[in-house]
Amino acid sequence: MENLRCLLFCVVISLSSCDAYKILAVFPMPSPSHGILGDNMVKHLLNAGHEVTYVTPYVQKQKNHTHLHLVDVNDIEIFFKAAGDMLDFKQILAGTVDLHDIKFMFQLLSTIADMTLGNPNVQRMMRDPQEKFDVIILEYMFHDLFSTFSAVFQCPYIWFSTIEPHWTIMNLVSGPMNPAYTTDYLQAQIPPFTFMGRVRELWTQIKGLYYHKFDFHDVEEAIYQKQVVPILKEQGKPVPDYNVLKYNASLLLGNSQVAMGNAVPLPPSYKHIGGYHIDEEVKPLPDSLNRDIIYAIEGVFHTAYSIPDGYPEAESKEEDNFLIKICLTDR
Repeated sequence: MENLRCLLFCVVISLSSCDAYKILAVFPMPSPSHGILGDNMVKHLLNAGHEVTYVTPYVQKQKNHTHLHLVDVNDIEIFFKAAGDMLDFKQILAGTVDLHDIKFMFQLLSTIADMTLGNPNVQRMMRDPQEKFDVIILEYMFHDLFSTFSAVFQCPYIWFSTIEPHWTIMNLVSGPMNPAYTTDYLQAQIPPFTFMGRVRELWTQIKGLYYHKFDFHDVEEAIYQKQVVPILKEQGKPVPDYNVLKYNASLLLGNSQVAMGNAVPLPPSYKHIGGYHIDEEVKPLPDSLNRDIIYAIEGVFHTAYSIPDGYPEAESKEEDNFLIKICLTDR
């Protein structure tokens, strides 16, 4: 009898250790490099046996899977109309467009967030009373708006940071990082800093905290009230304070690797997962490219930048030539 009890106990324990979750993964950034991160995140979740609903602008690239449900947010064409000349590659390289401007970046990325939350497919998903999730994984893109999904589905959420730890994302789960030895994500300085470098980092962080607390908060609050609050009221759910929502993450996953990044103190809620997007079986380089690298007397200059789907091929080649010209100037 005692042996039977032990056997039943072992069976119950083994069953409880094989639970699968219903997970909502939100990776709506219309950029191929961000699509790679989202696709591989979903791939690992599916391989682990979870059921995943994936919000992505790259639905056509997904393989059929029994446990994968896709939410199409392919508003890239509308996005470029809204962005205007802000993403013109030649203007970025020439310095006409300043990507170090935190206000510019917020305007750009909050527009994408507003479009994502207002997308008809996303609105339909949020209004569907049958949609329920155990946890949500959200791509963090320098705004906090996607935290509002947790109010609709009333479940915990996890932030995913696409880059090394920085003060903006760490402020949501712990507190701002020390500017004496950590750089702002737009400044990209390499420690150790000079005295003036530390002053610049401190001033950048003070400005950023001010903008996030006042200017940016008002914009995000307005989007929350427009896109999410009406759904909560329709469904009779509580309407949480936006400040409470955005600081309520359960975990933070970072596309970083402690062996390759800066040694900085991080809270226990931060988990390094850098390299997860690399295929386990790495394909060899094409013979022609491999040969060019081997016989390159002056070395190889490698650059990677995303060309969105639907971008005119002629303009893409023109920008390639423009980039090469810049790189070869004053050699």
